[in-house]
Amino acid sequence: MKKAIIFAPHQDDEINIAGGILSSLLANNIEVKVVYSTNGDYCTKASTRISECKKALKVFGISEENIYFMGYSDQTREEDTHLYMTEKNSIWKSKKNIMKTYHPFGENEVSMIYEKKHHEFNKDNFIKDIVYVLEDYKPDYIYCIDFDSHADHRALSLSVEKAIGLLINKHIDYRPIIYKAFAYPTFYYGYKDLNNINIKSTAFKTEPYSYCDMENPYYSWASRIRFPVSEKVCNKFLLKNKVFSALNCHKSQCINGRASSTINGDQIFWQRRTDNLLNESKLTVTSGNMEKLHDFMLFDCNNIMGGDSKKVVLESNAWMPDKNDKVPEINVSFNKKKKISEINLYHAIGTSDFFNKIEVIADNDYSNTYELVREKDNISRLNFDDNIFTKNLKIRMLGKTGDNAGFSELEVFEFSDSLIQLIKLEIDGDFAYKYYYSNESFKIYSYDGVKFRYLDKDEYKIISDDVIVENDKFLLKKHSNNIRVQLKNNDTIYDDVILVKKNIISVINNIIINIVNSVVVAICYSKQKIIRKIKRLLKVN
Repeated sequence: MKKAIIFAPHQDDEINIAGGILSSLLANNIEVKVVYSTNGDYCTKASTRISECKKALKVFGISEENIYFMGYSDQTREEDTHLYMTEKNSIWKSKKNIMKTYHPFGENEVSMIYEKKHHEFNKDNFIKDIVYVLEDYKPDYIYCIDFDSHADHRALSLSVEKAIGLLINKHIDYRPIIYKAFAYPTFYYGYKDLNNINIKSTAFKTEPYSYCDMENPYYSWASRIRFPVSEKVCNKFLLKNKVFSALNCHKSQCINGRASSTINGDQIFWQRRTDNLLNESKLTVTSGNMEKLHDFMLFDCNNIMGGDSKKVVLESNAWMPDKNDKVPEINVSFNKKKKISEINLYHAIGTSDFFNKIEVIADNDYSNTYELVREKDNISRLNFDDNIFTKNLKIRMLGKTGDNAGFSELEVFEFSDSLIQLIKLEIDGDFAYKYYYSNESFKIYSYDGVKFRYLDKDEYKIISDDVIVENDKFLLKKHSNNIRVQLKNNDTIYDDVILVKKNIISVINNIIINIVNSVVVAICYSKQKIIRKIKRLLKVN
């Protein structure tokens, strides 16, 4: 059985990170564990937050024994301090003067499981607890929060990457698939688009004080990974939607009003591959700190606070050769010959300088010079269609735009067999389930665990007696049409879609659903606000 783990900073972030696919993971016989880094106790009692997340996860089918708590206190963006900013062996004190991990019910606290004691609040212990969980459980898939504006999100995102870097360099045979997801730009503060007649796919709404458009300087919107969601997750009728039911469980947060921005037709991630050949090779450089080239950390941050009022300053965490190193070189020796298909070079952030010309040298007199362009996502990608079969690889820097050029990560990949394959019909930019159709064009989205692409016509076929495909448009013979899209070379990879011709009845039906949804949200939200106000008056959480 495959195993997956969800790392969430707060109780409710499990929905933002993976609410669209939690049920699907279980349905595909994948064991799922959820780990919360904080107890969410800044404004609410930990016992309340923990009880709520158990109920929410039960909606998706995850039992209490698969829910773990690191037990640290949370922190708001407006404060000045955070445990991630502590020096070695120092102790951070929370708003409520708590300095050690705890669990109000004494169950599934990470440090108690592995060390039989509570951990003091500091950065080293925080990372250590993540390492404990990952090293023991060794999940095949890791889903984790990414670097958006909340300090707790940033701390967990960076700490998980630090922990993964330690583990994949220690355990050569452990190569999990990492998926990073945002909570705020895509869901919590996302576009309120549930009123559309067709379920909308996730859009990105950049926060005001982000470092860059994509929040993470090494991401692009085109490189996102999109997973389809189940019918019970994308159902527009909220009373039958699992995500809305789970949001309702977090009563202390009054977040059911976020349903319109949280419910979408896809769950999106950015993938970080761990099968970098540098992790199992001998690496030398002519100068500089070579460990930075394969520590899995793309960047770090000395001050993760103030995400809603000031622009964050990122630390580059990059290998930079000495300024007197005239022709810097990176030399890689593999334990045996490798068939190299791809090299990715991550340019150092915080500077506009970069290496703009390199030479790649391998065995059998292979040598080629490449002019590098610094793309918007700060990555230069080299693809070798014929592959390079070599035991030794040398990258020589021949040109740069300034003295601060460097690489935060160097990835060298062999061709990888697919671990996941899916195919999805996309109409007008949105994943289609039951789709009310006029005359839009369509595309076929495919993902195979390493690459994702739009399929060409000769790679897929559409099975239906009542649909004609002409120039990537459907010509419908009936009002309602069931179709199947499948790969030509693998009929086990397919997508079933219902196409319905849009008419006045379908438009009216959508208006009625939206009115009912508005009433449901208003009732649920008002009820939770009233209960929360009463509890605060009575000083009960």
